[in-house]
Amino acid sequence: MAVFSDKKAGEYIATGEVGKKPKIFVWDTASLQPKFKLQGKLVHGIQCLAFSPSGRKLAAVDNHPDHNIAIYDMKTGLLESFSKGGNILIAGIVFKDETNFATCGVRHMKFWTIGKTLKSKNAVWGKANRDHNSVLCVAVNTYDSNSYLGGNAKGCLVIYDTANKMAEKKDNPMKLHSSAIDTVRVVDSCVFTGGRDMMVTVLDALNYELKYKVNLDNKLISMRGEPRAIDVRPSGSKPHLVVGTFGCEIIEASIQVLKANDGKANPDSWKVITRGHFQPNKNDTNVVWGLAQQPGKDKFWTVGEDGTLRLWNSKEHKQIYIKDLNMHEKEVDGELKPRPKNPKTKGLNEESQATCIDVDVNCRYIAVGFKSGHVRVFLQANNDFPLKVKLAKESKSIELVRFSPDGKFLIVSSHANTLSKYNIEAKTDIGGSKTKIEINKLVTHLDFSDKGDWLRLNTNDYELLYHPLSQRA
Repeated sequence: MAVFSDKKAGEYIATGEVGKKPKIFVWDTASLQPKFKLQGKLVHGIQCLAFSPSGRKLAAVDNHPDHNIAIYDMKTGLLESFSKGGNILIAGIVFKDETNFATCGVRHMKFWTIGKTLKSKNAVWGKANRDHNSVLCVAVNTYDSNSYLGGNAKGCLVIYDTANKMAEKKDNPMKLHSSAIDTVRVVDSCVFTGGRDMMVTVLDALNYELKYKVNLDNKLISMRGEPRAIDVRPSGSKPHLVVGTFGCEIIEASIQVLKANDGKANPDSWKVITRGHFQPNKNDTNVVWGLAQQPGKDKFWTVGEDGTLRLWNSKEHKQIYIKDLNMHEKEVDGELKPRPKNPKTKGLNEESQATCIDVDVNCRYIAVGFKSGHVRVFLQANNDFPLKVKLAKESKSIELVRFSPDGKFLIVSSHANTLSKYNIEAKTDIGGSKTKIEINKLVTHLDFSDKGDWLRLNTNDYELLYHPLSQRA
């Protein structure tokens, strides 16, 4: 996504999609209608977008192995220039002026000029700085002769002069974070950098002196406080820092208050604009796997692979509760501790990654299925929603859980092609630990008859099946 805002020219947002033949839409924020639909040479999804300073041009990069770059004219919507970007993923793009822009990525930093064709020059590093050549984000410092600023994988801010090489400044590159920098923003005479160490550093844009730091390493502030995007919202004499986090939140706080905190993680300083589930394993996509309405209420529950159970208010459009599913049910040394990480993926334990959810009609129980094959049933009687029972583990991931119409029984479907019926009240299985339906296909959806004595099933082969609960399959 890219945003352009000007009092005279108006406000526009460009969005790009994934897919073999991706489309780019340029939207008018006043009418919420598309101004242009751009589609053609770019393939395999849009990786990044950027408007020129005047808004007359839009640059786009695709996910083709050549990482193609296209420049569009925003007056006509026509393709103006096209070039291969190189065989390395391009992570960011930014315009310096109407004819010059830069792209960055892992072992990639190029400076481009728009003419009859697109021409590029590689950044000059020198032997001493070759290990700084993985630049993950890029910005332009309009307060320092339009210098390019790059945030790299080592947590350093790199400054490039007008000759497209590292500027001869003291402490360049500047070590600002203990891990990679994912976002750089220049606004209000300040340079803001966000790192994977869950810190935001704020520098003076003229002399690059450190002004203050912002600490997001607190779960009361963010579930995963690594900044992915930073901006400043004007608010009279009290501007606010707005941060988009890896934890799929947008949060804001008064800059005046953050200056006073200077590096201290104070949850009371922050206001949450929006929240959402996120994907802890960065190589995967972010999916909300389970959603269930709270019967008779303007509320609903969601679960995902981020190891959280969340309750939302559908009228107020906000999250009102969150439960961490990554904690052991039993205390160890007097406290609840997180489960060990998955040794293969180094991410969350599969016993914490939720795949489905259901709530009984009487709002007493919440059933959650997990990637590990476990099913846990939680009580709604208390505000902390304690565990009632942990059901027998299936051999593969749970596909769905569904309560009967009277709320007494729970049906569990797994990727092992099994259905199990549980009596939640008695904490025991009915008719054995598993009631197997001999179809050897994945059951992707089920519902009950009004009396609860029949199941209607959908399979991954697009079949519609009926099964009596009063008999063994």
